[in-house]
Amino acid sequence: MVNTFFDEINKMSDHFTYNFVEYLKQDMDNILTIIQQSATEQSTYFTFMTIMLRRLSPIDGAFANTLLHCKQLIQRLNNDSQMANSSQFTAFFEKHLFRSYCSLIKECPNKRQQLCELIYAHSAHDMQLRIRVVQNLKKYLRDDELVYCCQANML
Repeated sequence: MVNTFFDEINKMSDHFTYNFVEYLKQDMDNILTIIQQSATEQSTYFTFMTIMLRRLSPIDGAFANTLLHCKQLIQRLNNDSQMANSSQFTAFFEKHLFRSYCSLIKECPNKRQQLCELIYAHSAHDMQLRIRVVQNLKKYLRDDELVYCCQANML
């Protein structure tokens, strides 16, 4: 049922989806607690957020709200000094999320800038991670012009 909900998210009204994300934002502390305790929950949650970013139109308020929610969540995860598994989250980003974001960049050119901002949010706190991200763009995008556009959006 949950999978069907996210698969059909683009068929729901912008107002409904925007409000759904607002409820997620209001429950951020609980979401953080859950995803910090389990790598599986972390993967599941970000997979659903990626599905929303893929399916929603970039001109919808729900897309912008989903992007904002993801950035806020990432910032909290990266800035939480008590998070025991912050390195686990960084590894998850580098091995899985980054690849998903790059796939979205290739599939949805009209969302490129926003997705680059999201990638930057993951790496803004760590210069070495940012360097690795910029270097690995070529590996996943394989188009020099696209790589340069993305690099320009991440500086």
